[in-house]
Amino acid sequence: MEKEVWRFVLQQQSDQRLSYLVQKLDVQVPGFRKNGKITSKVRPLLVTQLLKPKQLGRMSNNEVELHEDWEEVVDWDAISEEALVTIEKVPPSLVLFKLLSRGEKEKAVRVYQAWMDQHGIEELLRVEEERKSEFGDEKKVEAETKNEEAIPSPTPVVSSSNEEKRLEKIHKKLEQKIQTLQQELSKVQTEFTEYKKTQKERLDIEKKKVQEQKQETTDAQRACQKVEAALMEKEEAWKLEKKAWEGKLKTLQEENNALHAKLLNPPTPPPTAVEQEVAATVERDEKKKVVLLGNPRNTRIFKDCPCEIRIVEKSDLSSLSIEEGEAVWGLAYKVNDQLLVEAEKRVNQPVARIRTFLELKEKIEKEKGQYEKQTMER
Repeated sequence: MEKEVWRFVLQQQSDQRLSYLVQKLDVQVPGFRKNGKITSKVRPLLVTQLLKPKQLGRMSNNEVELHEDWEEVVDWDAISEEALVTIEKVPPSLVLFKLLSRGEKEKAVRVYQAWMDQHGIEELLRVEEERKSEFGDEKKVEAETKNEEAIPSPTPVVSSSNEEKRLEKIHKKLEQKIQTLQQELSKVQTEFTEYKKTQKERLDIEKKKVQEQKQETTDAQRACQKVEAALMEKEEAWKLEKKAWEGKLKTLQEENNALHAKLLNPPTPPPTAVEQEVAATVERDEKKKVVLLGNPRNTRIFKDCPCEIRIVEKSDLSSLSIEEGEAVWGLAYKVNDQLLVEAEKRVNQPVARIRTFLELKEKIEKEKGQYEKQTMER
């Protein structure tokens, strides 16, 4: 968009002004000599060369001026964007050129866009031509062109008078600006003094708050240290109490284990005469063969058992096999029911489930009773 604005500005310049820009910027155009006549074919070439980044950069740095009188009269630092859009008598191309040459590219684009929205390109070109004639643009160009001689005219006195008026007007504006700046400076100094005073008061308050917070922090740290010391004492007492309870718990567990062992393994009374005779008979006779699935660990219960017990560990159930005449008992509290079902399928024989250790003892006692009864009948 910036290049489009530059193109508009350059296309509105007269042949004399384009020649001035080409000489000022030392632009080389094939087939065109400096001070030569600008034809309709050469003009687009000149505009194209001036639109190159290097030339645009030089023009954007205020290296050239197109109308110094008007540029000095307008206060470019103070004039608003709205005032530029509604400015009268000055050709739009000169307004845009001054903005671009001051490096105010965005501002120039906005002003150009506002004119396009307001007038359109055809109306804007008409306004450009009208204001050029009113502004006396060509006369200024002739004065700036070094290669042309000034035409004698009875107007020098008028020009000198206009120059004095112009300088006086500039002087008044500068005085007004200086006065305004002095007033603003005085206001800023007053505000700065008040600001310093306010800041000092705020700083004193903040310092006081910081001191109070430091004191509160110190008190809090002391209180925290006391609490930490009390907690450490309680922690040590708790550790000692915990150690004592752990010792008591260990003693109770040992006593409980001993009682449990006595319950599972009660002392066996000496065998009676009948039992001794039965035992002797059992040794002589063939014993009942039992395959026990699962290890009860306590093998003392098999003492004086009339059965020949073969224990199969849980891990060996996958290779279980039985002999003819062997009964199968399964310790359901050692081996889960699914494994017992698989064992039944494997040996094609029902497995007697024994749910608890006491049930195992009762079953052995029952076998003893049956065996004694069979022995008595014999």
